[in-house]
Amino acid sequence: KGKKGAAKREVVRNRCQWGMHCDAARHCTFAHTDEERRLFRLHPDLDFRYFKAKLCCHHPKCRFSRRDCSFAHGEEDAWCLACRDYMGHTTP
Repeated sequence: KGKKGAAKREVVRNRCQWGMHCDAARHCTFAHTDEERRLFRLHPDLDFRYFKAKLCCHHPKCRFSRRDCSFAHGEEDAWCLACRDYMGHTTP
């Protein structure tokens, strides 16, 4: 019982600080969430540093859902590279 708890704490401690915007993506040596790993597999060649930094030119007829598209489907979905946060606007 003690080992499982220790392993879980280890993963939390070694969480990737960049999360979804990790430039190593699938090759990162730090822990990522199941959702992040799923998107890394879905878009294997994408540079995730720019994930959701620009608006999708195909929205609302995009073949990807809002969740799976690498571009923002509206400003509320956008990531700002300057602010380094989901601030409700894209990168200027």
